[in-house]
Amino acid sequence: MPAGRWAEDRAADFLTAKGLRILARNFRMKSGEIDLVASDGDTLVLVEVKHRRDEAFSTLEECLTADKRRKLLKTGRLAWQRFGPDKSVRFDYVALVGPPESPEIRHYVNVIEGPGL
Repeated sequence: MPAGRWAEDRAADFLTAKGLRILARNFRMKSGEIDLVASDGDTLVLVEVKHRRDEAFSTLEECLTADKRRKLLKTGRLAWQRFGPDKSVRFDYVALVGPPESPEIRHYVNVIEGPGL
């Protein structure tokens, strides 16, 4: 199984255990991709997932650059229109660090502040 798919599966399991419901995986549009689309009550949650075996060169948190945030916002507007225009929206970030057998999972809630969708 590709590492990206494995990380998304682990993140989906983690979020489901926290009570979120996964609505879609790999929501792709011309503007970019949202790894996981989930529902948390009345909130549509758009999730970026990243994995690294270690953080020797940079932390996973540094991967969420301004350019990546812009792409997520643009694609997020389209996901919101499709999955929950009546819901509020938040962007979460799930970082998995370490080997597949025992990664540390970090969940950051509401990581992008921006214009309303």
